[in-house]
Amino acid sequence: MIQSVVSEFFMQEPQNLKEKRAILKRILTRAKQKFNVSIAETDFQDLWQRTEISFAVVSSSHIQAEKEAREVLAFLDSFPEWERAETTMEKL
Repeated sequence: MIQSVVSEFFMQEPQNLKEKRAILKRILTRAKQKFNVSIAETDFQDLWQRTEISFAVVSSSHIQAEKEAREVLAFLDSFPEWERAETTMEKL
């Protein structure tokens, strides 16, 4: 089963796109290392205080996939560099 998640985040610290990309690279790399997910920035690449992150979790059951997706979201929320605004979860 596949759980797809799309989240929008706002970032206060970056003053330019280079700083934003450095923060994103660090967070997304750590998420990939900690969880077995495919994760990437999927929108707002040209804005330095806003981003959309999408990831997918594959598991043998919908319940496990959703649980792991919530763990990934909690991990992403633990970073003080950004604040999550909106999240959409979908079972595929």
